[in-house]
Amino acid sequence: ALPETVCELLESHVEKQKLNPNNKFNLLFCQKNGIPYNLNSVTNRLKVLCKEADVSELKFHELRHPYVKHTTKIFSLRLMD
Repeated sequence: ALPETVCELLESHVEKQKLNPNNKFNLLFCQKNGIPYNLNSVTNRLKVLCKEADVSELKFHELRHPYVKHTTKIFSLRLMD
């Protein structure tokens, strides 16, 4: 589960996005003009954040792996019962 503070930030962000008249596709994350972010922009920003945090560089896709592996394992164990 996500920490409560992260959930609150996401809820706040969703409300802001609802007020964006350019967000015609109801995107969670988009530019002010309603256009989705370019993948290269996201990748470059992630590199900067990793460097600023003094952590190993990682790919955007890798952010979901710890959760997926954990939930897949739980699901598999339930199937074995």
